[in-house]
Amino acid sequence: MKNIYTICLATKEEEIQETKKIISKMYEWREYEVSYSTPISLNDSHQRIIILKKNDVIVGTATIRVDSENGLLIDESYLEAANKFRSEGKRICEITKLAIDFETQSKNATMALYKMVCFYALSMGVTDYLIEINPRHSVFYRRLFGFKKILQSICDRIGGWPVELLHLEMKNVPFWKMTHSPAEIINGEMFIYQSNEPSLNAIIDKFNTSLNCNVTKNFVEDVTNVNNLHREDIGITD
Repeated sequence: MKNIYTICLATKEEEIQETKKIISKMYEWREYEVSYSTPISLNDSHQRIIILKKNDVIVGTATIRVDSENGLLIDESYLEAANKFRSEGKRICEITKLAIDFETQSKNATMALYKMVCFYALSMGVTDYLIEINPRHSVFYRRLFGFKKILQSICDRIGGWPVELLHLEMKNVPFWKMTHSPAEIINGEMFIYQSNEPSLNAIIDKFNTSLNCNVTKNFVEDVTNVNNLHREDIGITD
C-alpha cells in the first residue's frame, strides 16, 4: 500500500492548529493573505471542519459553513448574489479554508475530501454550495464537480486577488460518479472515511443503497425529503 488517507472531522484543538498551518502554508505559497475573520472553531453548530490525513499526518482541510443569522464570508463581496438564494428559500453553504499540501495534492485525495464535504453538507440540510476560488482553478471545479460561475470580483480577505464565485445545487452533485465504503483502495492508495454523527451515517447508508440499486440520480432528492428529521441530532437550527 503506497499511502493510507483518513478523512474525518476535526475534533481536537491540536487538529485545528494543524489545519491552520496547512492553510497558512498553502496560502503563503500562492501569495495570498490568510484571514481568520470567521474563526475556525469546534463549537460552531453551523460549521464542520474536515481534515485529510496521510499516514496519520494532516495534509489537507476544508471547512463547510452553513448560512445562519451571522451570515457567510461571501456576503462581504457577493451579498446581493447570496441574498438572491436566500430569497428563494435556499439553504446555502460556503466551502472555505480549502487547502491540500502541495506535496500531497492529487485528484484522488481532492475527490475524497470533496466527497466527505458533500455528505456533511447534505446532513446539514444544504441545498446549494457557494465557493470563492482563484479564476485559474475555475475549469477544474466546473469540469470535475459541475460548478457554474456566477460572478467575479476582488477579494480583500486574501490581499486583493481576483476570485470567482461558483455555484452548485446539491441535486446536481455528481454522486452517481462516486463510490463509497468505509475504506476503499484507489490506484494502490487506501482512503478511510470516519464519522460518528448519526445523521451523516444515515445519509451514507442511503447513498450506498441507492448505489446498489443504480438510482443515485434520485439520491439527493430522496435525502432532501427526509433530511430535516435528522438536523436536530447534530444541533443545526435555522
